Amino acid sequence: MFVPIVLGSDKTVVSVGTGNTEYHPLYLSIGNVHNGARRAHRDAMVVIRFLAQPKGQPGLEYDLLPPFTPLFSADKQDADQENFRLFKRQIFHSSLAKILDPLKPAMTKPELTKCWDGHYRKAIYGLGPYIADYQEQVLVTGVVQGWCAKCLTLPDQMEQCGITRTYEHTQTVIEAFGLQVAWNEYGISGDIKV
Repeated sequence: MFVPIVLGSDKTVVSVGTGNTEYHPLYLSIGNVHNGARRAHRDAMVVIRFLAQPKGQPGLEYDLLPPFTPLFSADKQDADQENFRLFKRQIFHSSLAKILDPLKPAMTKPELTKCWDGHYRKAIYGLGPYIADYQEQVLVTGVVQGWCAKCLTLPDQMEQCGITRTYEHTQTVIEAFGLQVAWNEYGISGDIKV
């Protein structure tokens, strides 16, 4: 039995007692749940984590590879610094990788699972769709803000559909042209390391 893992997130700002901290609640569901159960909110979708987004602290450099040095401050002066934006993207992706890491063995080797009908079945898990608004889509897919998260359409021609983005194409562009050309010409934020 194939069990697609459906994930979703949406940025939420919590202000009571936290000083306007941004969180990304991460939701999980399986893709082979009957729509009636999903729509009736019968535990088909659960919040599995709250991914915090750190606020910057002026004048400090940020570690971009694990282990991270998360620095929290009420000061947002450096929120527009490139190294801080990269730090936020990096910590988001590394957090997702760490959360999903326990699923890796069951993605290649079937796992005996008890189903809702009481029967045991061998299940293989796989990543399914990631449900998100545009802001979350560009964060998850590593696309530059203003570009299409699904295709290679230029920002000023978004009403048209272009060639679909693929992992292979992204890696080829980064290796052939470098990060600056990937960012400017293809809308690829290729500096995430997981």
